[in-house]
Amino acid sequence: MKNIFLFCTLIFCSAAVFSDTRTIAVTGKGHYEVPPDVLLIDFGFVRKNVSDIAAAKNSINKQVHDLFNALKTLGVDINAISSQGLEIDNEPYYDIDECDTEPKPAVAQAFSLKLTPIDKYNEVINALTNANVSHIERVKGELSNYPLHEREALKMALSNAKTEAAFLVEGLGGKLGKVYSIGEKKIRNQFLVEEVLVTGVRASKNSVDSIDFKPKPVSVNAEVYVEFEINP
Repeated sequence: MKNIFLFCTLIFCSAAVFSDTRTIAVTGKGHYEVPPDVLLIDFGFVRKNVSDIAAAKNSINKQVHDLFNALKTLGVDINAISSQGLEIDNEPYYDIDECDTEPKPAVAQAFSLKLTPIDKYNEVINALTNANVSHIERVKGELSNYPLHEREALKMALSNAKTEAAFLVEGLGGKLGKVYSIGEKKIRNQFLVEEVLVTGVRASKNSVDSIDFKPKPVSVNAEVYVEFEINP
């Protein structure tokens, strides 16, 4: 019986110790921006109102061939370009004004270039523009070693949590103690998309060599929930 009483007393004391622990909980935030070292560039060729599909395909193939040669000259790895192949759209076009349908076939081919290193960025964009691509849908920066930058943002979030907790506790006459617990963490990235529209042929000259595009940085954000003990 004496042993049982002693065991119950220890449980009660332990619970009392934990219930007396004073803590403060904060959410630390970290924001980290870094220039991308990988660029994803989507572009494509389109022929609309096609009367001869075979001729349209040959025309696109000629443009693609010339563009790839230009990119090779710049030192771009052609194997880093992917495509789903030619697409032929024979769906009829509905004219709401005339309340009738009219077949307007289109032939298109879309490509995606993963450019790394990115030092040829401006030259590649200029080559695409000079090749009269129908569109450049996006230029999106990415990071090849994302976990490294993720940890940097998380480290900033932890430092921010400690600073905020100390400010609150010491402002009320207390003293910040050791970490009591670390809870949920959230890490997200924002790859800023850069839109580039290619519209028609330049009347002033046949080639473009002065476009200066600057890839936007990748933003890495982290949040972490931390509890600290409060010392008297």
